[in-house]
Amino acid sequence: MSRIKAEKCSSCGANLTFDISRQILLCEYCGENKTLESFQSLSKYPYNTIQKNMNSWNAESKVVRCVSCGAQEVVEANVLSHMCPFCGSYKLSDTKEVPGMKPSGLLPFLFTKQQIENEFNKWMKSKKFRPNKLKKAKITTFNGVYTPCWVYDSDIITDYDGEFYNESKDSDGDTHRSYFSVNGTRGDSFKDVAVNVGDKITEKDFNILKPFDFSKAVPYNPAYLIGFGASHYSINTDVAFDTAKGYMEQRIKNFIIAEQHADGCSSLNISCKYTTVSYNYLLLPVWIMTYKYKDKEYRIMSNGQTGEIVGTAPYSAIKITTAIIIDLLICIAFMVFVNFPSGVVLTIISLITLLVIIFTN
Repeated sequence: MSRIKAEKCSSCGANLTFDISRQILLCEYCGENKTLESFQSLSKYPYNTIQKNMNSWNAESKVVRCVSCGAQEVVEANVLSHMCPFCGSYKLSDTKEVPGMKPSGLLPFLFTKQQIENEFNKWMKSKKFRPNKLKKAKITTFNGVYTPCWVYDSDIITDYDGEFYNESKDSDGDTHRSYFSVNGTRGDSFKDVAVNVGDKITEKDFNILKPFDFSKAVPYNPAYLIGFGASHYSINTDVAFDTAKGYMEQRIKNFIIAEQHADGCSSLNISCKYTTVSYNYLLLPVWIMTYKYKDKEYRIMSNGQTGEIVGTAPYSAIKITTAIIIDLLICIAFMVFVNFPSGVVLTIISLITLLVIIFTN
């Protein structure tokens, strides 16, 4: 059953589906289409009006929990059968959670399944030190889900004081530090500070999936969700804004440190006043996929707006071992025929570099 109640074709009565490539509602049977009316820019709301703007999903939706993986998702209130987009299980149970606040907007899917499959194949081919047969791996499950995100803009006035130091060496090679104090006030403006509030996409994966182009956000329209899931938020707006403050305040500290052109910072205290804050509660498009290799299932994700792929792939022990042996042989030859002490240093640096290349690819 559809996750969001489908609109009907006025000609033949079939369900309309959201056509990603054309960004319209389309009848797959007779070809009739309907243009969505929400292609307009989305403004942010003042943060102090959040309670006033808190329209609820409660009347039209409910929250279900996947028994297999624990994912919580917002579905149409009368849905009886539904597949979890994260693990493919149909073992779902109703929860006592209320759907809560309805999104103010969303970023529509721009990459189709076929386009994402092409990106997946490119991603696989780019992976070094992986089994050769892995490049022939095929996607076995393919689901689109909108994951929730709070997005904030803010103007901030910051008072700060701290102690910095510069380092110098004397004629004996000893290091000395000269300390100096700083204090001042600065103003900063932040735009589109995004906080992931979905419970099945980790912060690490969310940061890799970014960036999302929030300037392309459109007002919420349930038609965009036809055929897709909508993940439930697990963090409320107050907690999410505290997280956003942490992001912004760390960046402010980095700005202050960079301005000092010092060798180091021994202490830095800031006091921030948030003068203007606005927000949006958005749904972001993510493709959730799995593929199999040697009977083991691997999950990958893709940014539905940019096509960016995030996921894991098994390593080839043979390729890694061969690379390390070749690297060691070159270093040993350098130690024997050129310079032993320098060769030891070269071996350490070379092995560290090789391991970084292997496990970051």
